[in-house]
Amino acid sequence: MLASVLETYESWDLKKISIPSRSHLYQLEPVGIRTPMVESLTGYIERLAEAHCIPPDVLISRTITPLLKQIFLKSRTSRDLRSLFDRATAINGTGNIAIDLV
Repeated sequence: MLASVLETYESWDLKKISIPSRSHLYQLEPVGIRTPMVESLTGYIERLAEAHCIPPDVLISRTITPLLKQIFLKSRTSRDLRSLFDRATAINGTGNIAIDLV
């Protein structure tokens, strides 16, 4: 019952593959994409915070703010975070702050 012919199997590529970093946030689909009733960015942040059972300011200060470019926040102090909240109307706009947050 010994095989008289050796069988050749395919070889495997054992190089490490590049896996993009994962978010620790749920991936919620924005409401109303490609319609006039599209959800605002602040509305999306509110839903995302609610899905994680945390207040929106905690989501912004602990998760979103560290990801922002240093253009808007020179250091991670509460004063700089307050200046971002003072410019919150720009979050729903089409400028650089909104683009960065998206």
